[in-house]
Amino acid sequence: MKQDDDGKLLFTHVINEELRNIKSYDLESNKTEVICHAIVGSEDFEIISNEALIMANNSKLYYLDPAVSSSCPEVLDLSEFGIRDISRLAYRRKRLVLVSNKQ
Repeated sequence: MKQDDDGKLLFTHVINEELRNIKSYDLESNKTEVICHAIVGSEDFEIISNEALIMANNSKLYYLDPAVSSSCPEVLDLSEFGIRDISRLAYRRKRLVLVSNKQ
């Protein structure tokens, strides 16, 4: 669970193995909203700006800015560096940290 700049809580709602949504929950209005579909096989995401999210699956990173598009394009494949199975992401001070199995 993450919190955006507006105080909304963002979380992954797993519906089934193939369908996961990233949702926001507004504490003041008690309302939940679907932001986007998460990448299949991935539940972890990180907020990199008030609206934009980054997600990972295997060796690939995906970027989503719901204010611009509902698609989540691949932005980087780290397999050429031997990085696979990214399991966690963290974003602080304009730096992205990830946990993976390097092979």
